[in-house]
Amino acid sequence: MAMTQRLLYLYSTVQGAWSTWSSWSTCSPDCVHHRRRSCDNPEPTYGGQYCDGSDLDSNNCTSGMCRDGGAVVLVNPTDPGEAEDSNNMAMYIGVCVAFAVCITVVVILVLIIRRRNIQNQGVFDMDPTGDGNLPPLENDEKKASKNCHDMVSVQPDLTQTVVSIRPANVDSPNNNIEPTVDKTASMSNKSQQLAQTLSKGGSKHGPGDHLLTENPLGGSMEKLAIKSHPKNTMSMSSSMSMNQRPISNGDVQSASRLSLMSTQLPCNIEADAVIWGTFTHTGGRLCLNESGVSLTVPEGAICKGDSEEVFLAVCRDDKDRPKLTDKQTILSPVILCGPTSVLLKKPVVISFQHCANMRQGAWILSVYNCDTPIDEASYWTKLVTLGQETINTPIYTQLDPNHCHIMTEQLHRYTLIGESVPGGRAIKILRLVAFAPAMPPSMDYSIRVYVVEDTQDALEGVIQVERKLGGRLLDKPKQIPFQDGGNNLCLTIEELSSGWRSKLAANYQEIPFRHIWSGNQNNLHCSFSLELLDRSQHKISCKIQVYQKAILSNRQLLHVFTNLKDITTSSNSNETSTLKSPRQTASTTAITDLHKPRHVTTAIYATDPQQRAFRFPAHIRNQLCLLLNSPNARGNDWRMLAQALTVDRYINYFATKQSPTEHILDLWEARHREDTAVTDLMNILRTMRRMDAAAVLENDSGAWL
Repeated sequence: MAMTQRLLYLYSTVQGAWSTWSSWSTCSPDCVHHRRRSCDNPEPTYGGQYCDGSDLDSNNCTSGMCRDGGAVVLVNPTDPGEAEDSNNMAMYIGVCVAFAVCITVVVILVLIIRRRNIQNQGVFDMDPTGDGNLPPLENDEKKASKNCHDMVSVQPDLTQTVVSIRPANVDSPNNNIEPTVDKTASMSNKSQQLAQTLSKGGSKHGPGDHLLTENPLGGSMEKLAIKSHPKNTMSMSSSMSMNQRPISNGDVQSASRLSLMSTQLPCNIEADAVIWGTFTHTGGRLCLNESGVSLTVPEGAICKGDSEEVFLAVCRDDKDRPKLTDKQTILSPVILCGPTSVLLKKPVVISFQHCANMRQGAWILSVYNCDTPIDEASYWTKLVTLGQETINTPIYTQLDPNHCHIMTEQLHRYTLIGESVPGGRAIKILRLVAFAPAMPPSMDYSIRVYVVEDTQDALEGVIQVERKLGGRLLDKPKQIPFQDGGNNLCLTIEELSSGWRSKLAANYQEIPFRHIWSGNQNNLHCSFSLELLDRSQHKISCKIQVYQKAILSNRQLLHVFTNLKDITTSSNSNETSTLKSPRQTASTTAITDLHKPRHVTTAIYATDPQQRAFRFPAHIRNQLCLLLNSPNARGNDWRMLAQALTVDRYINYFATKQSPTEHILDLWEARHREDTAVTDLMNILRTMRRMDAAAVLENDSGAWL
């Protein structure tokens, strides 16, 4: 018994007890953490009871911020509206900063441009009393002026500035043969000059107006005359007062055009050689009178409701001319029209002069174009050779005796290039122009003789160069035929007055044939330097004979007569010398003063509302198309009209058009700018025995003729 009690004492029942809780586990993705405890403090023995309760304890580890279903709940969440407001605030701040930067840049640019304009204005002078003209050309030497009336009668005035002249061409057999004057200017100066002219010359045309846009007649006299005397210099305050004017729509338009010029026009383009216009569905014309170049935009070429800025220019820099082979020669100016992005619904007509002698024939003539951007090297391609057209030829070329008209739907650079037929010797017509310094010489007297293509633009280019040099025209420009075959052009100075002698030992110079035929110089010229031996002599007279070697029948004479006293008097009194032909009287000064500034006009083009761009209105044109488009058995339809108007060289071009008569009349509008054009057309219709078409013109002529 005693033993049993002692065993029970030794092995009594031990009840189980919980140990302390462990630390909480890491918070799970369900926002729950755990802790555990063990029933080993002490463990139940000898039949003792297990610990009461659970050995696992779970709890939310985010203070109850978890979503229902175990989704994650963020601690201290941000209100969505507040986040959106924060993002909007950042955006508003960014926009405001960008706007402020743009405004600052615009203001700085405006101030810089205005300051430069004010500085440039100081070199211009206005003298409305100036009067001076070039000696008129003889009637038999005038070009037929069908594109732009009064183009030949433009009488330029040249003024003086400073230009750099390249060294004499060392490849030439005579160092007196000089290459063209370097006229390339900086882009900024050209852009400023063009912007000034465009801002004052722009005009707004309504959608119902037919636009006729021309450079002012006499523009060579009146455009951008540069001062040559310090006493005529305008003060800075005066220049500023002229430029201070409120901003108008024209300023906005000129800013837009200035932006286009930077991408569409060469940096060396001259202000007098470019013209702009705004065109709508009604069409219109751009005309560079001094260059004899025009662009006719027919009605319907621009989409209805659209308005397009279109420009026309001539490129006179040497690098703008295409590179020619030894057999090729350039026969026209390099015409540039654009922008190239303008989409045309029908062809426009580009009209310009050429210098090919068509009476002698023997020509292979081709139209070349260049569509490369102005900032890249020019790549010229042949579009068509006249007489080899197909229905896939993209242009139609109408060649008249002195003019060329191109119908095209692409605004690019164009020029006319020719070469002799195999075994033939084609002839091109050149123009000879002689100039001398405007200021009286001290000891030497230099006579510059230019040899250029016989086109109005080539002559205008020489005038612009001599304006910068302050030159004086010595004799009226003369024409001379120049034949293919390799013979050089010879120039000799003869009958030089006493007291002077030529510095050339032989009084003779030659210009190599290839320099004239296939060269790429616009203003090729040579010079004769005369030395004064007797200081009492105040007159210079001589003759310069020009002829092609071995072809003496085509010789030409330039007459030089200068009274230095008259030049001195004119220079001191700042008056223009009287213009008279040297053949009228031997004592008359036969020199045109191209030195004194003239009245300045800054309009690059002007619109004459009294002149029509087109000869008759749209409803008359539509009636003629209805009558003549349909072929008939007698053949007196549009085909006979094309034949009567001599535009049937490649008649299939018009046959592929929906309205052949319409395109024939578009070309007729460009070719015939004379006052009698409509009357002549009525007579042609009567000759065709189309009295119905003639009656359309005759019955309605009272309202529009």
